[in-house]
Amino acid sequence: MPDLDDDLFAGFKNEGSPVNPLPASEVRRRGDRMRRRNTALATVGGVAAALVVIATPIAVVADQSSPEQPDPPIATRPAPPEWLQEIPGDLDVAAGLDGTETTDEPAVASIAICGETAFDAGAGTVDVAGAAYEETGTEHSIGRTLALYPDDAAAGAAMNDLRDATEACDSAPFGTVGDTVRWERVEGGLPTDESFALTQGFYGEGEDYPTQADYFVVARTGNALLVTSATGVAPNDQQVGLEQDAVADLVESMQVFSPGTD
Repeated sequence: MPDLDDDLFAGFKNEGSPVNPLPASEVRRRGDRMRRRNTALATVGGVAAALVVIATPIAVVADQSSPEQPDPPIATRPAPPEWLQEIPGDLDVAAGLDGTETTDEPAVASIAICGETAFDAGAGTVDVAGAAYEETGTEHSIGRTLALYPDDAAAGAAMNDLRDATEACDSAPFGTVGDTVRWERVEGGLPTDESFALTQGFYGEGEDYPTQADYFVVARTGNALLVTSATGVAPNDQQVGLEQDAVADLVESMQVFSPGTD
């Protein structure tokens, strides 16, 4: 076996750059610096990863949300209607009644049903107008009252009082023993907020048909209530329609009491 000092290893000793080992203190210094750098990089990488995890859902939610809409306008409560508190001077309550003029007195001052007051023109009204007509030589007469209330609720309540009275009592004794007076209400077809007609029939004992009848028309527009009467009329099936037709023009002029009417 050749000696290790033979020429076989001569090349390894002479070739290549000479190696000069670093002092131990320098090696430790460089190792510490490398460890600090690696620790810093690891920390920065962890923070960045956490930010990605946190920010991603927020970005996704932001992308999926709808674009901002302008705030809706604040709803404003409409102003209450200003109800007329006086009957216009040019409103003709006597329309169609020849030779009759409108006055400031109610021609139908009240209506009693079964002994109870169902309508009173002086109760709760702020203004009243009327017109009265009597046919010479007969018992036939016509009365009209236009009653104005503070608002539509008050006018409606007065109308309901009259309606409710006919529902509470539809007949009562009258005059001679055995005679009766009967009330019948028919919902009206006038162009108003609400209307109905009343028939007051007088029946003899045992009779099924009235010997005489009075007719009333009740109509409300806004805060105005019209109450008319036709007394001493021979009963007939068409009379309710005739009484409503007779006040058609007056009802039309009552539109001035509707809210918002100039």
